[in-house]
Amino acid sequence: KSTLFATSDDGKLYGLDPASGELKVDPFDAGDSILAGALVDGAYVYVASVNGKLFKLDAKTLEPAWDHPFEADAGLLTDPVLTGEGTILVGGIDYKLHAVDAETGQKVWSSSADNWFWGRPLVDRGTVYAPSLDKHVYALDLATGRKKWAFSTDAPVRSGPILAGDALVIVDKGGTAYFLDPANGSTKRAPVEIETTVLSDPLPLDEKVLIVAQGGDMHTVNPADGALAKVTVQVP
Repeated sequence: KSTLFATSDDGKLYGLDPASGELKVDPFDAGDSILAGALVDGAYVYVASVNGKLFKLDAKTLEPAWDHPFEADAGLLTDPVLTGEGTILVGGIDYKLHAVDAETGQKVWSSSADNWFWGRPLVDRGTVYAPSLDKHVYALDLATGRKKWAFSTDAPVRSGPILAGDALVIVDKGGTAYFLDPANGSTKRAPVEIETTVLSDPLPLDEKVLIVAQGGDMHTVNPADGALAKVTVQVP
C-alpha cells in the first residue's frame, strides 16, 4: 500500500495511511524542525532538517539507510531534489547549495551564494538553476557545481524557477517575473510586474504560467509575450 509522508516543524516525519490518516510506522525524529517537504524515491525517503542534516530513510520502516546523515554547516531549507545522476540537491542557511551522493550520503560538491538558498532548485540537461535570497538565480554545472552564469533580480528569490516554452521563468519575492534564455541567462523579453509578494513556486498551466501571490491572488503570465492576467475564481 502507498504511504503519505508528512514533515512537521515538530521535527518529525510521519508515514500515514492516505485513506485513513492513521500512522503506518513510528515517526522519524530528525532532531529539529523540518520545513522542507520529503523526497520519496522508490524504497527510500530523503528529509532535510533545520539542524543541517539530510537523512536517507527506509520508506517502510523510517530507519536510517546511511551510516551517518549528511551534515551542512547550518540549517537545510530546500525540498531535496534527486537528479538523474544519482545526487541529491539541498540548500539552506549556510549560503550553500549541496550536491550529495544518494548512495553514500557523501558530499559531491557545494556552491556558495551571499544569502540563503530557500527556493527549490530546478535541474535540466546537466544544469542546476538555483534561486537565492541574495537576489540572484545561479546556473550551475550539475557534475561539478561550477557557476555557468548568474542573473540578478530586484528582490530575493524564494520561488523555484520553471521552464515554460523557450524561457526559464523566475519570480522574485517582490512579484517581478523574468523570462531568461536558460543557456546563458540573458533576458528574452521585458520583466512583468505583479507588484505583490510571491513566495510559492510558479506552476505550468497549459501554455501559460500560474503565479500565486501571498494572500491568495492568482495571475497567469504568458512566457511567449509576457501577457499578464489576473485569475478570478468563481465561488458557487
